[in-house]
Amino acid sequence: MPRLFWVLLLVVPTLAQEPGPDLDKLHDEAMACWQTEAWERALELYGQILAVEPGDTIAHYNAACAHALLGQKAEAVASLRQAVEHGYLDFRHLQSDSDLDAIREEPGYLEIMAEQDRWQAQAAEKRVERWREKLSPAYQIIRDEEYKLILISDVDEATRGQLQNALQRYAASHAKDFFKFPPDDYLTVLIPSTPEEYRDTFGGGDGAAGFYQHATRTLTVSLATGTGTMIHEYTHALHYGDMEGLGQDHPQWLIEGFGSLFEQCHQREGSGYGLLNWRLPILKRAIEAETIFPLEDFLADSEACFDADQSVAYAQARYLLFFLQEKGLLRSWYAAYREDYADDPSGRETLERIYGSDLAQLQEDWLAFIEPLSYGRAPAPARPWMGVGLEDLERGLRITSLGAGSPAERAGLQEGDVLLAVDGEELESVEELLGLLDEREVGDVLELRVERGDDLGLELRLVLDRRPRE
Repeated sequence: MPRLFWVLLLVVPTLAQEPGPDLDKLHDEAMACWQTEAWERALELYGQILAVEPGDTIAHYNAACAHALLGQKAEAVASLRQAVEHGYLDFRHLQSDSDLDAIREEPGYLEIMAEQDRWQAQAAEKRVERWREKLSPAYQIIRDEEYKLILISDVDEATRGQLQNALQRYAASHAKDFFKFPPDDYLTVLIPSTPEEYRDTFGGGDGAAGFYQHATRTLTVSLATGTGTMIHEYTHALHYGDMEGLGQDHPQWLIEGFGSLFEQCHQREGSGYGLLNWRLPILKRAIEAETIFPLEDFLADSEACFDADQSVAYAQARYLLFFLQEKGLLRSWYAAYREDYADDPSGRETLERIYGSDLAQLQEDWLAFIEPLSYGRAPAPARPWMGVGLEDLERGLRITSLGAGSPAERAGLQEGDVLLAVDGEELESVEELLGLLDEREVGDVLELRVERGDDLGLELRLVLDRRPRE
């Protein structure tokens, strides 16, 4: 199928300095040719478009499709190369588009596909240069080729490294647990250091701490609320990559459920886990007021539910996935849903099958599960405390400070030590250690493996204690 022109409107500016042909009208007329298989006429129209806008990637791509359908293989390959050279990078669509089947074995087509990484790298470099021209020198730009990230921020170097590390870790954990198809193109991540920069330079609104624009593969985040919003929006980007790879369009409840689940989370054994957060009181008030959406309606048309009451819909989506997570079913349900999507796009039938009961019983169990949960109301139980300041290294965590009389000091830890493992589990980040501590209690003993100078295997025992204020 040819690409629709609305994609072009989102990603490619058109020229309108002088009166000329109505390009929108020409695109519409050309698209209509597919209904009548009038591909020669389509080529005439795309020729008119390209005479005005030579860089129109959609016109080049659709011309390639028309040539291929007419059996004009050389012309199809030439038009396809023009599309890619001008910035068409949707290689997944290109590979699955049956209109191009006639040229799959053509040497020129195979060359284009073999050079996919080069085309994407060139486009990424052009994107970097455009941002360099636009932004002040305070902004540093990091291009991460392994994870296809362009990180642009004016925060300090240490913070920038921590943000990049968090993105890398969640890319890895989400790929392992959920999203098997990574994004097909570079993702630009814009992280200004102040709310004013977020608003004035990047167009952020006061009502949202971040947003993801899939058409331009751009994620923009304000750090005013911490890094949770960054992981929320990054989860969207990774989820969209999976949907594109699968050729699926998941419902809003699932898209926003995944994003919001990981807006407050930690990692354990290389997997991300959502934690209780500020959306829980919203959900509980709605349950009490009997204004939650019945799951039957919520799954059947979640978009209407989000339109009716966005805050309740977000909370309901998050805590439905949280429920599955806590029951140990989230990963298996999503894997089954991906397989069953054609027959069950809403996810309802797969939910009932994986959970083992009908939706009415699932809703009853879900509400019973939510009822005792609390966030921000009752005093939290004493959280175990080590009493150290830490920073991420490529291998382990460096101890930057010790609290006087802290469990860490009593255990014999010293500033400059590198904490390599706890209870035999190697540590990759401070966040991972915090997640481990969430599962421990005051009085528990931790077996530590520490690097100190030339001693790479120093072993110490640390007894967790309460924070002094507790």
